[in-house]
Amino acid sequence: MCRSHPTALFLLGFCSLLLLGISAHKPLKNSEIKEPAMVLIPGGAFKMGSNDSPDSKPIHKVFVRAFYLATKEVTNAEFVEFLNSIQTEIRNGEDVFFKGQQIYDLICDGFCSDWEAEIYLQDGRFKVRTGQEHHPVTLVSWYGATAYAKWLSKRTGKPYRLPTEEEWEYAAGGGSAHQKWAGTNNSGKKLSQYANLCDQACAVKNWRYQILNDGYAYTAPVGSFKPNKFGLYDMTGNAHEWCNSRYYGSYIIPDHPSQKPEDISYVFRGGSWINKPTDVLTSSRFSAEPEYCTTVVGFRLAKNK
Repeated sequence: MCRSHPTALFLLGFCSLLLLGISAHKPLKNSEIKEPAMVLIPGGAFKMGSNDSPDSKPIHKVFVRAFYLATKEVTNAEFVEFLNSIQTEIRNGEDVFFKGQQIYDLICDGFCSDWEAEIYLQDGRFKVRTGQEHHPVTLVSWYGATAYAKWLSKRTGKPYRLPTEEEWEYAAGGGSAHQKWAGTNNSGKKLSQYANLCDQACAVKNWRYQILNDGYAYTAPVGSFKPNKFGLYDMTGNAHEWCNSRYYGSYIIPDHPSQKPEDISYVFRGGSWINKPTDVLTSSRFSAEPEYCTTVVGFRLAKNK
């Protein structure tokens, strides 16, 4: 289990440091590795940020170079391939470590109403619960997301990475048009065509947004909803997505930002199945420490043009 950052929406317990075991796995052949479908996001300028939240200020003009972004979030099945090809440590019976950093959590510690583990360890190998193969991987830390990108890059020779938050917001909002949600400016029933949010079907009953009903209690299989104008699915809702950008309290970066590990956090964007529409504008920012794992945060990959 992971400890959360104060600026995150939710709190989890502190990580235990009890070492219980090590799991080694046979590497996959390159022919067995599935690469993500990607689209070219054309370069352009847009106004980043909003006045809806202190940490989204000030609104400022940003130019984004053309880059590639995965059309869908990384799935449980894809992440399990990674886990089974590296040497991992299992600490405290649930925390998955790789090279001394926590990359995954096997057990849900928050927002767990009727939650069933989607990835589990059996006979020395990681497996995906039947029916959850194409759902976005969650309970993955920023360390885990970046380790996955490096792993895939090494095996394919292609420079996969996480998107920066500038790239993410530009792509989610549809470029310079900068829509409020990925695919629409309409917070009514039309939004449920584009996003899996905490509506009438949501597992967390007291957080439900009653206007909408997308039919999913938790995550949905990636690509279940309409894409935005760039052909990107689930940029709003389903699972938050880690970005390769450090978080500060606003867009004004300190002259000498702290380098202490306990002061470093990273941005995640997009909202998830647990959020309401007002919480997850394309400009909304969230953050957590790099070892943070929860059932609402996953990731997708990017690469340079």
